[in-house]
Amino acid sequence: MLSQQKGVLILAVVMGVVAIILVNTYATRVRQESRTAKGEMTTVLTVSRDIKQGMELTGEILAEIKVPKKWRNPNALGPEDKELVLGARTAVPVFQDQQLTWADLGREQTVSGLADTLKPGERALTIPVDPITGIAGLLRPNDHVDVIATFSVPGEVESGFELPKRTFNELKKQGLEPPPRYSLKTVTVTLLQNVTILATGRRTGVDDESWKIEEGRRNANKSPYQNVTLLVGPKEAEILVYAIRKGDLSLALRSSEDLDTVADFGKIVFTDLVAPDLRKVMQQQHNTIQKKRRERRPEVIYGRPNKRQ
Repeated sequence: MLSQQKGVLILAVVMGVVAIILVNTYATRVRQESRTAKGEMTTVLTVSRDIKQGMELTGEILAEIKVPKKWRNPNALGPEDKELVLGARTAVPVFQDQQLTWADLGREQTVSGLADTLKPGERALTIPVDPITGIAGLLRPNDHVDVIATFSVPGEVESGFELPKRTFNELKKQGLEPPPRYSLKTVTVTLLQNVTILATGRRTGVDDESWKIEEGRRNANKSPYQNVTLLVGPKEAEILVYAIRKGDLSLALRSSEDLDTVADFGKIVFTDLVAPDLRKVMQQQHNTIQKKRRERRPEVIYGRPNKRQ
């Protein structure tokens, strides 16, 4: 009996030692995996406590933290930006240890620093707008738009243009076709889709109070900006520059949730305005849009207020 108890005790000790070894091995592996997952660390700017919208960033509020490089926000501010953000006010509430970005600040940036936001292969191109083509001054940086162009193109209409009657008749007698006659016609086409706005006028950041005050002093019938800067590629920049010289450009504002593009919208000419089939298709598409808008609206219950007793 005593021998069996000793055996059980020895077995328990052995199992305990094995369990300790396994736990230590597991903990070591977890620490190694954690270090491997974190990888190279980098330093970003943050705040030392939760702050409300509109608060000024001071040296006491600003702080630096280290985060894994692969977890860093691409727009995060680093220690080198500290002097630039001192004195700026927050455009939104910012939480402790949150990576600070320019979008969190209400300080207006100028186009002079726009190059620092561009990546290789990207171009910033400014186009002129007015209250109509610029969406009544309601566009903001980081909005997405389609660029629509209207211009005149040559269209073939008949034969014999600018030919003397005698020459025209001689060509006919010889069985030859006179050269075609051309006339200019107006077309509208969507040149670019889902283009990001980098700046409206000289404003590239989010709204701040000083900009709103300045805007309030402007004429009510005047747009707060006369140009818009777009994020495009090199070839898109060439197309836009040519279109500016040859025609008129308009911007169509897109939903921030609608980032899809269409392979080819085609072009619109005068005959499309009176084509019943096209208008029927457009009306069906418009009905679908309106149906989706109704589905997103919260339910409203109407009723009479209770009469006082």
